[in-house]
Amino acid sequence: MSLIEINWNPSRKTLRDFGVIGLIACPILAGVLYWRHLPMGFCLGIVGLGLLLFVISRLSMPLTRWVFIGLTLIGAPIGMVVGVIVLGIIFFGLLTPLGLAFRLAGRDPLRLRRDPNRTTNWQSHIQTQDLKRYFRPF
Repeated sequence: MSLIEINWNPSRKTLRDFGVIGLIACPILAGVLYWRHLPMGFCLGIVGLGLLLFVISRLSMPLTRWVFIGLTLIGAPIGMVVGVIVLGIIFFGLLTPLGLAFRLAGRDPLRLRRDPNRTTNWQSHIQTQDLKRYFRPF
C-alpha cells in the first residue's frame, strides 16, 4: 500500500464533483491572486478554466477523466513531498524537543533505566479482588 493512491478509474459522480469543484475553486483562486496584485487578464483566464472544466465535466466524461488523472498525477508528487516535510516539522519541531525535555526531567515511563539496587526489573502482577473490574479495563 502506498501513501497516495491514484484513482485511475474515477466514477461519474467523482468526475461531476470535480467539475463543480473547478467551478467554485478557480474563481476563489483568481480572486486571491488578483488581491495579490496579479494581472486581471491572468485571473480571468483562471476563472475561464474553471468554467471550461465545469462545462467539460457535463458534456464529456472521457475528457474529464483525462483532465482529472492528469491533475492527480501532477499533484501526487507535490503531496508526497509536502507530506514528508510536514511530518518532519512535527517530529523534529514537536516530538524531539518534548522527548529531550522528558529525558532532562528524568521521566522514565517505560522504566528502561537500570536501578543498581534491584537485582531484577521484573514487576509482579497485582491480583484484582473485585470481579466487576474485568468489565472496566480502563
